Amino acid sequence: MRGRGVGLTRALSQRQARSPWGRLIAVSSTAGLKGYPYAAACCAAKHGVVGLTRALAVELAKTGVTVNSICPGFTATPLLERGVHDIAWRASTSAEEVRQALMTLMAAALVDLGSPDRVEGRT
Repeated sequence: MRGRGVGLTRALSQRQARSPWGRLIAVSSTAGLKGYPYAAACCAAKHGVVGLTRALAVELAKTGVTVNSICPGFTATPLLERGVHDIAWRASTSAEEVRQALMTLMAAALVDLGSPDRVEGRT
């Protein structure tokens, strides 16, 4: 991540000389916001993207460049399907049970929409 952060900072600094504003949007995932079992490497990488986003947002706050990260949840892709089968094998369970557990995680996230109090840290 260090090399990417330095490269992004340099590129944004050079671009800033040509334009007074800009937008940088990184793509991470919910794995960058919390840990998931059997996904340590993915969580570490995605936490790195979120950390880089936060650091660049602070670094570039006064330049007119905004920096944000999109963190989508589980998406039905071949990568996820391989992960489902890997987790099922490691946990000695079925792929269907793993899929159901993922659906439970997603449903919990959809139910928990947050509140202004929670966003402000009062709850």
